[in-house]
Amino acid sequence: MIHPSDHPYVLFQNNGGLGTKLIKCLSVGLKMPYTFYQDYWIRSSIHYTPHIWGILRGSGALINYASQRGINFYHYDHAYINRGHKSGNYRITSRQLNLSRLRVCGPSKLTSLNTRLVRWRSHGSHILISPPTPNMISFLQLDGWLDRTIAQLKKYTDRPLKIRYKGTSTPLDEDLKDCFALVTHQSNIAVDAVLSGIPVYVPTSSACYSVSSGPLSAIEYPKFPDRELLINNISHSQYSLHHFVSGHAFQAYREYLEFPFL
Repeated sequence: MIHPSDHPYVLFQNNGGLGTKLIKCLSVGLKMPYTFYQDYWIRSSIHYTPHIWGILRGSGALINYASQRGINFYHYDHAYINRGHKSGNYRITSRQLNLSRLRVCGPSKLTSLNTRLVRWRSHGSHILISPPTPNMISFLQLDGWLDRTIAQLKKYTDRPLKIRYKGTSTPLDEDLKDCFALVTHQSNIAVDAVLSGIPVYVPTSSACYSVSSGPLSAIEYPKFPDRELLINNISHSQYSLHHFVSGHAFQAYREYLEFPFL
């Protein structure tokens, strides 16, 4: 079990938002109190490692503060697989928002993903584009991402382009039907597409970069890499609430960080 005396962490709770539940569970598991984001407190506490939920309500500023000063931080958000607050599954990363570099590891003994990999699809009609949310555009300074992406795709393909915004009522399965490829930035639907055998085109900051088909100039020439190592890494990067409450989630994740990078 991790004890505060061994590792000086500080847990930040958003002033609102559903991620509060996770931070409270993490607080129980680490046997540490949590606090609210405050500028003056952060400046006086840079010797602590912050645990941060999401990017809203001050979290983004704290992430930038830590990143600019080389301070390690742990970030929490929705899980990659079987996600959503109702599922009780959440992801954790170190020094970044996403799992972007794979480590050489087998499947986690703590997390069972129950995934089924569909064979890679080499056919389809439309290209699905999932743009970043307005909040993510602001945080990552991605103004014009959608327009640039569409313009670039039109240089390399005549396929119909279908745009899927976050929060749409259309089930994802509907948009993935007859989908030739998915183009997105850091959206978790890239994981859904990969599990469904649909090629993805994503940047290095995406959790699916390791199985990406490359730049948009290669949109008509998708790749079909092995996905097992990605699934193994995801299993070490997301946990259920009861694992956070028990402290086993953070302990297991710290052990995962000791595996070498691919």
